[in-house]
Amino acid sequence: MASDFRVTLLGTGTPIPRPDRFGPSTLIEAGGQRLLIDAGRGATIRLYQLGVPIGTIDALMMTHYHSDHTNGIPDVWLTGWLGSHYARRTSPFRVIGPTGAKELMDNLQRAYAADIRIRLADEKNPPEGIAVKVDEFSRDGVVWWPMMRWMCASCISSGRAAATSWMSRSAPVPCLMTFVL
Repeated sequence: MASDFRVTLLGTGTPIPRPDRFGPSTLIEAGGQRLLIDAGRGATIRLYQLGVPIGTIDALMMTHYHSDHTNGIPDVWLTGWLGSHYARRTSPFRVIGPTGAKELMDNLQRAYAADIRIRLADEKNPPEGIAVKVDEFSRDGVVWWPMMRWMCASCISSGRAAATSWMSRSAPVPCLMTFVL
């Protein structure tokens, strides 16, 4: 029987803008859910190339705040809300990340307030689809996701090195993914 747990590396690049390696971003599909781990440069282009409608991403999980891991967030958030076949999000954009995720998303909402106002008025995009729901964590603990049962396994920082691990207990074989920062 084929597994319904799939991990796709959308980008594995660095802050250096290279056309052959888009910024860090990983798509995880399991249990009928789509999760995006980080949103580096080009994440929306890779999703489009795969035929994954951007508005169907159930949550964005951030590992840390380096620009190459976050500079695609506005594109995923805003483009996923547009009224086209590859977007049409009608529920809040869910973001899960370390302390600072709410501040980041609040600032993005301020930065794009004019665009949002225009699209609400002119294009009649649903206001629920541009809303943001943020869950932050500051230490090891569980991040509950109903269908996938995701948990934050660890958030480790020692000096210059840090890592965030996500663990799924609903995969055919429980798996642990660690992102070294």
